[in-house]
Amino acid sequence: MAGNGTNRRGDMDWERDGNTTLHGMGEITVYAKRCEATILKFVRTEGFPARKVGGIWVSDKVLIDAFWREKVGQREVKAGTTWE
Repeated sequence: MAGNGTNRRGDMDWERDGNTTLHGMGEITVYAKRCEATILKFVRTEGFPARKVGGIWVSDKVLIDAFWREKVGQREVKAGTTWE
């Protein structure tokens, strides 16, 4: 480890250790595949799982995946179809 939170390959230590936390809006937007404006809108209006902690945006991959699954499920129910 280089002492700055990254290992020799440049990966963040929490990725190597299996931690699913995302730190910073950049990591969140890349993982969610949405722009910052969309993420901020979803935080305000849809309950997207991201919060500012100590001035840094923080989220979690597992929570983001659950958020999208819920949204897809709602869309399927509205369309009258199911996953079965």
